[in-house]
Amino acid sequence: MRGILHRHWFKLGLRAFDIYLNQGDNSNKLIQTGYNEVASFYDTHWTSSMSYLSEEMIKRLEPPKGGTCLDLTCGTGFVTQKLSAITSGNVTGVDASEYMITEAQKKYGDRCRFFHDDAYHFLKSQPSNSYDCVTSAWGLGYLPPQILYEIFRTLRQNGKIGIIDNSVLSNWKFVYCFLLAVSEEPTALTSYITPQFYLTTGTLIHRMRRNGFTIIDAWKGEKMIPFNKKETAMEQIIKSGVAAGIIQLIDKDQKEKIIRRTGELLQQHSSSNGTIPVTHRYIGAIGEKKIKTLLSKV
Repeated sequence: MRGILHRHWFKLGLRAFDIYLNQGDNSNKLIQTGYNEVASFYDTHWTSSMSYLSEEMIKRLEPPKGGTCLDLTCGTGFVTQKLSAITSGNVTGVDASEYMITEAQKKYGDRCRFFHDDAYHFLKSQPSNSYDCVTSAWGLGYLPPQILYEIFRTLRQNGKIGIIDNSVLSNWKFVYCFLLAVSEEPTALTSYITPQFYLTTGTLIHRMRRNGFTIIDAWKGEKMIPFNKKETAMEQIIKSGVAAGIIQLIDKDQKEKIIRRTGELLQQHSSSNGTIPVTHRYIGAIGEKKIKTLLSKV
């Protein structure tokens, strides 16, 4: 069994530094590629388990009847169509993954509008005071922090924002085991990403307040899904989008090897009873635009 002697942290560090110096930040492209690859599996492996948490966010948000709503990082459109059903208003979904938008169009295109676009780019093109509510479910961590300013700008007076997202600690054991696997094969690393996930509910609230929002509600929690086999655990992680942008960091010829080794390490670092837990740690918040003057951009 491979152990610490087979891990080459110094070589991995040098390779990562070289990639950082000589390669542009392809985070958006890698993440979009990751979600494109899992779009047809996403609802089976993510929405089926996590949709009730998205619905809880919508319930806390209390979107207005007949309102104009925008669902950023809409994925396959679950939250978008829920907003439409509740408000009977004008609801738009936006996502940077072309294949996720294709799935959303197939499922809910008869009742919602969907746009394939980067959320930040889309918002920059929207007039101020355009929406009664804006949501982002499970995607804020892939967007720049300035997105909150643009959301505030495009919301109408008393408009609300609803957010639920993974924290930076969500599925940390998978990320740890992935790094261990790559440390055994440093040449497998070909790119880097720079996600913007928040550490705690408090850090999210702080950023929202700095961009003008009055906080109405905030919460946190975790959802643990146990698996008996490393293969099924890794299948869930990959096809649910948890690994989107992460496995794309690996050379295609070595990807299957790294995935297999990550599963082995995940099993080794799991509980003694043999269960492999896949644990999603999440944070959520509801904010409102109560003031009439915009704060300076943060």
